Amino acid sequence: ARDEAFRKIGRNVVNFQRMEAMLKLLVKLSGISGSASELEAKARKWHESVDRTSMGNLVKSLFESVFAEPRAVESPEEVQEPWFSYSLVIELDDSENAQLKEALELIVMERNVLVHQMLANTDFQSVESCHQPGKLLDQHRERAIPTYRPLLALVKSAAHARKQMA
Repeated sequence: ARDEAFRKIGRNVVNFQRMEAMLKLLVKLSGISGSASELEAKARKWHESVDRTSMGNLVKSLFESVFAEPRAVESPEEVQEPWFSYSLVIELDDSENAQLKEALELIVMERNVLVHQMLANTDFQSVESCHQPGKLLDQHRERAIPTYRPLLALVKSAAHARKQMA
């Protein structure tokens, strides 16, 4: 019972972490602008900041940047060197946007329950206690799969577009 509980916990944690990594990648690709001499340092600083962002805040950032209306980027009036700007904007209709946002927020909540509550409240020495999280973990996984796959497709498309742009 304990091994099965650990297997399901591990499976779900891995899936949640993969989704968090995909969210981080999409947010990192959401956009940056600057002169050629400062762009690399700006990007590194942005990426480090995103890497420290919680999953809940990543979802918020994703909908403020990637799944948002395209925004104009203002370049300096006087350009002394090459100036670059790129952004990633994915257009969804209002219904798709609301569904994806709701699904991702639910995944964040379920991940937080697993990591911050369920693990602490499960007595892994008790067979009965080991059986309790099993159904819930299976439900979490089943709800996450329909969001995981399209998110992975978006990441692959964004990475492909980035390579083409480079």
